[in-house]
Amino acid sequence: MTSGTTRVGLPQTAPTDSNTVTLFDSTTLWPGGNGMQNHHISRAAFAFSQSHNSTLKAYRSIDGGTTWKQVGGDIALTATTTDLNRRDFLVDDLYPDFKLDWVNGGTTQTTFIATLSLIRGDRASGT
Repeated sequence: MTSGTTRVGLPQTAPTDSNTVTLFDSTTLWPGGNGMQNHHISRAAFAFSQSHNSTLKAYRSIDGGTTWKQVGGDIALTATTTDLNRRDFLVDDLYPDFKLDWVNGGTTQTTFIATLSLIRGDRASGT
């Protein structure tokens, strides 16, 4: 298996009100389930900048996306328009499928930048 990074296109439309937006779902990218395992993804690195507080929720599925279980609890995202924040998720064997939901904090984002990189192999965090 070779290591490497794949950047995934994410929705760039600013979330509104208190809406929940699915930023990434491996069962959509790779239909049929087990996409993260089948493509040997070990980490998901998410970078973002937004104008208003929000929440990020990570989920795993072991049945091809029929049932999603939240992992790690809610991640509070503090507003920042000058910095790009980052969250890394270790997703190896425990995450046959993975999804990220953005829960907007009640105010339409005026600044919204989101990127996701999927990392294959054993590259350490921050590389």
